[in-house]
Amino acid sequence: MIANGGFVVAFVRHGNQQRFIDVTDWVHLVPSPYLTGLEVLGVTGTISQGRVSESRSALTPSPAFSGATTNYAATVPATMEHIRIRPTTGNPSSTITVDGTGYGSGYLTGLIKLAAVGTGKTINVVITPRDTSLSARTYRVTVTREAATITPSATSVTGTVGTPITDVTFSSGGAGFSPTGWGVDPALPQGLSMDSGTGRISGTPGRAAASADYTVTATGESSLTVLGVERTHRASATVRIGVNTGVSNAGVTISPGTSLTVNEGSTANYQIALTQPPQGGNVTVTPAVSGSSD
Repeated sequence: MIANGGFVVAFVRHGNQQRFIDVTDWVHLVPSPYLTGLEVLGVTGTISQGRVSESRSALTPSPAFSGATTNYAATVPATMEHIRIRPTTGNPSSTITVDGTGYGSGYLTGLIKLAAVGTGKTINVVITPRDTSLSARTYRVTVTREAATITPSATSVTGTVGTPITDVTFSSGGAGFSPTGWGVDPALPQGLSMDSGTGRISGTPGRAAASADYTVTATGESSLTVLGVERTHRASATVRIGVNTGVSNAGVTISPGTSLTVNEGSTANYQIALTQPPQGGNVTVTPAVSGSSD
């Protein structure tokens, strides 16, 4: 019997006569020794009183499964740390190993630990036919935990003393990353604060501050603690914040000149003329002593 492309023919001899018989339908009677199915399951769950409550969800590797395709890829949420695989062969006599551990056809593997967030983990599924004339075939499944991210509604904020800023809010990404805690470093300018539950930055600046970068960090717990250890995921973003005094010299005329020297024990007069009211209607005069401001 000879396999020829997509069909099978057989030589049949009767006496001195020989002829070909198309036996294409026989192909279905010979099971494939390689993979006929490859199920990849994401695993989440919790631990309670030492017992694991596991939940599984089917992943959709790309490309779609085909026995002739040996490389697949899938992406999972940042909070998912484990998967299981269920390989199936057409011939149960074939040997299956997943990352070196043997499994029967149609059986789920043990928990497979994924790599760090943003890094792919490649799992090797090796099928070795019982027929030694056939070579082993390796199927590779690369699963990547999507990196957790946070995105601010504004990356740069310039506030004014005495005027509320436009709140800065954050959206989270990373397919499943839900922050439960927020922090900022260094401390925000006077009058501004962060909501530790939502990350919202708001308030009314009380003092001028030079523009500077502030690092906002969001944290969230893993949805699986199958090893009894809570795992925390983090994402960070930078927001540049500065605060102006809101003071303007526009419309202010000082006489004489812009400076006046007063000897110790003497007095002098300054005249300030306002051609237009400054913001708030107030004028602040700061004297200087020995060349240094007080």
